[in-house]
Order: sequence, then C-alpha cells, then structure tokens
Amino acid sequence: MKRTSENTPCGDNFCLLIERLAMRLKKHKGKKLYGYLNKDTKNIVDYIVKELAKDKRIADFYAEWNNINRQKLSIYHDKPNPDIPLKDNKEFRSIKNAIIKSVLESEDKEYIQSDNSKVTNMVTLWVKLLGGMINDSYQKKQSHLNNQIDSKLKSKIEQKKRSLGIKTDHTVKEVKNDEQNFTF
Repeated sequence: MKRTSENTPCGDNFCLLIERLAMRLKKHKGKKLYGYLNKDTKNIVDYIVKELAKDKRIADFYAEWNNINRQKLSIYHDKPNPDIPLKDNKEFRSIKNAIIKSVLESEDKEYIQSDNSKVTNMVTLWVKLLGGMINDSYQKKQSHLNNQIDSKLKSKIEQKKRSLGIKTDHTVKEVKNDEQNFTF
C-alpha cells in the first residue's frame, strides 16, 4: 500500500460533531469507552468514523484491505461477502476509542469552536491512526495469505521430509511421546 501526504479535509461538520461528542461525554457517567456509551453517543462516534472513511486515502486503503480480505475469505467460502462499512468493521473498533480519548483530552468546547487548527490536528491524527490500523491489518492478512499452504500439500511435504529422514514437527512430537511412554 502506498503512503500519501495530502492535507486532511476538515470542515465545520467535524467541529460540530466533536462539539456534540464532547457535550455527550461530559454528561456521561461511567467509563468513557465506546462499549459503555449510550446509543446516541455511539451514533455520533460512528458518524465521525463514517466521515473519516470518506477521506480518499482512507477509502483507498480500506478498498485494498477489502480486496485482500476477500482473497482470504475465498479460500473458505464460494460466495464473496459484501464489504462491511468501516464504521461497522470490528477489526478497526479501536479507532472509536481513540476518537473518544482525543475529544476528552480537549474538553474545552469554546477552544474547539474558536480554534479550527485544533480540530484539523485531531482529524489528521485520526486519519493517521486509521490508515496505520488498516495498513497493519493489510500487511498481516497479506503475509498470512502468502504463507498459507493447503493441508493436503502440507501433508505431502511432511511425508516427503520423513522419507528423506528430515525431522518435522510431527515426527518430533512422535519421538517425545515414545520417550515418555518408554519405561525400564
């Protein structure tokens, strides 16, 4: 996946969303984590993630992630599943808590309204975090796909190694079991 260094689009929409989220979080009693929030507050966080997903870079990264995920799933399923929207994807749930944390760290509502650069910095951080999460997950899935061997092929390779006298994980386990069962 290629990296980009474009500016993050940040409009009044994000200012309003951050302001609403900050007000809801102030009123919230209890843990301020996504799983513990009420439905209305979760909807605001989800909408922020939905807006972040509209960023071209994030959309490109996520489309590439969906492509590799489809490749992985095609091994197990014949029908390709439709792409899950980013806001509903459980693999990237931690961005929601990162959004909540950064809004809590800048709780001064008037500061958010008067200083658009603060909001721009927040949104830039979120885009960077989300892009990093998608990239890391993509790399793991790509590596897993590249290293995946069919079970029949794996057993043939193991059988060939045994016939050549090369120890495999399977033969090492058999030797250990034989040693444990051997008594004088």
